[in-house]
Order: sequence, then C-alpha cells, then structure tokens
Amino acid sequence: MDRNQILASLRERILAFATSRVSREQAEDLTQEVFVSAWRSLPAFEGRSGFGTWLHRIAVNAVLAQQRSPRGR
Repeated sequence: MDRNQILASLRERILAFATSRVSREQAEDLTQEVFVSAWRSLPAFEGRSGFGTWLHRIAVNAVLAQQRSPRGR
C-alpha cells in the first residue's frame, strides 16, 4: 500500500469510530480535526505504539471533548 492508501484507510477507520459516537456531520468534522491535530503533534510521536493506535487515541480524545462540550450535545 502506498502512503495515500494508508491515509485513506486510517481516515475511514477514524470516521467509522467517530460516526459510532456522534452524528455523521460531527464525525466528519472530528475526523478532519484529528488529522490536523496529529499533523501538529507529529514531532511528539515517539513510536512506542503504532501510528494507527496513536491516531485512534487522538480520535477518542476528540470525541470525548465533543461529548463534554455543551455544543456537542
């Protein structure tokens, strides 16, 4: 798989996870936010876990923050 296929696969996984927790529209926004956050935090990625695992954790945190937000309810 090339880099674009890997990123598309990761995007679909993050979107599917987020969609299972919030509305489709919110999930699409969160997915984009996850990738922007990951890009900004890439220098902090230490490789102690897989990249997909790290990205999923960012997604979990984003969904939880969305659910805690008064606007996310």
